[in-house]
Order: sequence, then structure tokens, then C-alpha cells
Amino acid sequence: MTRRLLVVCPAALLMILVQATAWACATCGCASSDCCNCDCKTTRTVYVPVCSTEMRDVTRYGYKNEQREETVTVYKQVPVTEERTFKYTVMVPETRVRKVTYQTCRPVWETQHQEYTVQVPYCEEVEHKFTVCVPYTEPVEEKYTVAIPYTEQVEQKVTVCVPYTEQVQTTRKVTAMKPVTTTKKVTDCNGQTKEINCTTYECVTQEVPCTYTVCKTRQEERSRVINVCKYRMEERTRTVNVCKYRNEERTQMVNVTRFRPETRQCDVKVCRYVVENHSQDVPYTVCVPQERTETCQVTRCEIKPEQQTVKHTVCVPYTYTEKVPVTVRKMVAKTVEVPCCN
Repeated sequence: MTRRLLVVCPAALLMILVQATAWACATCGCASSDCCNCDCKTTRTVYVPVCSTEMRDVTRYGYKNEQREETVTVYKQVPVTEERTFKYTVMVPETRVRKVTYQTCRPVWETQHQEYTVQVPYCEEVEHKFTVCVPYTEPVEEKYTVAIPYTEQVEQKVTVCVPYTEQVQTTRKVTAMKPVTTTKKVTDCNGQTKEINCTTYECVTQEVPCTYTVCKTRQEERSRVINVCKYRMEERTRTVNVCKYRNEERTQMVNVTRFRPETRQCDVKVCRYVVENHSQDVPYTVCVPQERTETCQVTRCEIKPEQQTVKHTVCVPYTYTEKVPVTVRKMVAKTVEVPCCN
């Protein structure tokens, strides 16, 4: 059964009061222009909403885990070996003979009479003038500079690296698993939503202080005495023989080879080729297809069913009753006085 509540808002209450005033003016018999001056009053019953809290029984739905067993069918592959006969074709080589016609060129030599021109060398004496360079020696005095080495001690500053150890404070990162509890909304079969607590783990990285020893070096300046080889320049004089040249003109008889053309004759062998036709039996090999039969063992897999018992956990729903406070709004009748005037 559905109950309907009548809620009166302030605007509706004002309209009720206006209608009640009009009704009161109509019942008192005064005119509409004189109704505001009359002192008549009337009563009117209105319904005002009142809220109250009640405890009601509400049906809740929950879930619990139960262990159950179920028989399932598992299919396994079983190898089966059987003999099969199949045919295949192979290419067998076969030697055959065919007649081939070909042409050859046979050389034929012939003697021909030819004339040719040659250059015949002969010698002829010719007077030839030429210039030669005759060397001679002339003493010359020259100055030269020599470097004389000497040793000098010099103080030198050097920088060396001196090792030392130092304690260093630092931090290192450590990763740990931290449990985190969150609330998750679950909707059951009846459409009701319930919040449950879920615990998950997340990686948390923290910085942990640690101390370790570091080997370092520092620069130190030191001095040492070293021997430095230096040179001083001295100027000296010496006499050296300088080789010089003078040009002299001379004459000599030279044999010069010259050439004169001469015409000669000779017999030359000329080769020409004669084409001849020949035939020959040439063996060749062709592949002829042949069918053969072979029996072999073939392994195939057959699928066979097998019954197995599997344990699994199911979530079973159940109901329970819980007291829940509910706010109820009721309409309460109230009598109010309404003046005849507005």
C-alpha cells in the first residue's frame, strides 16, 4: 500500500489563507470594499509536515566463501603410431644421343710475293763542339759558431698527489612493501552496494643514512734541485777548400748514325680459312619422372577425454536483518485563525 504525504509549502499556505479570507468575507456578508474594515475572524485547518526518526528492520545481503568439488572433463593428446603407404614421383636421369651439325674453319696457307721498304742505317763522322765544366779548388777562410755545453743546477718546483682517506656521510635508497587499506564498493546480486576493506601492497622507497670511507688525493707543492744542460755560443775561424767550376770549349769527332730507305722483296705466307660442314653424335642427359611407393610409420595425436575432480571456492550470498534509523515525515493537522480582512 502506497501512502501519499501532503506537504504544504509557505506559498501554498499563503494561498490557503487568502482563500480562507475570501470565504470569510463571503460568509460574513460584507462587501468586498468594506471587508478590510470589519473585525470578523474565522478558523481554518491546515496540515503541517513534522519529521521524526524511527528504527526499522532492513534486510542486508552478504557473501561467504565455500569450498566445493566439481568433476570436469580434461582432454589429453595421446600419440598413436601407424603405417601409411604413399606414392611419390622422382626424376631419374636418362642418357640419350642426338646428332649435331656444326661448321669448322680450316686454315689454308698460300705464298704471296710482296715488296717492302726498310731503313738501312750507316755511320758518318761529324765534328761536334761542346762545353765542359772543369773543377778547381780554392782555399777560403770562413767563420763559424759552435755551441759549448755546460751543466747548471736549477731549483724546480713540482706538484705531487698525496693520498688520504675521508669518512663521507650519505644516504641510500631502500625499497620496502607497505600495506595500504582501501575501501571498495561491491554490488551484490540484488543491486545493493556495500563497502568492503581491501588490503594491497605498494613499493615505498626510503632514504637511509650510511657512512663509507673514500680515498682522496690532495695537491702538494714541493721543490727539488736538477742539473740543466745549457749551451754558450763561441765564434771560431777555419780555412776550407771550396770547389769551383770554369767553362772550357772543346771539339771532337762523333760518329752519327743515319738512315737511308731501300726497297726489298720477299715471299709472305698468307692464311685463309675454308668453311667445312661436320656432323657428330652428342650424348645428353634428361630427367624422366618415375612413380614409386614407400611405406613409413606416421605418428599422430588422438584427443581422449579424462574425468578429473577440481576443487574451487565459490562466493555464496546470504541475508541478514539490521536495525537502521529512518527519517519519517508526517502531516499533522493544525487549526489557525484567519481574519476576514487581508
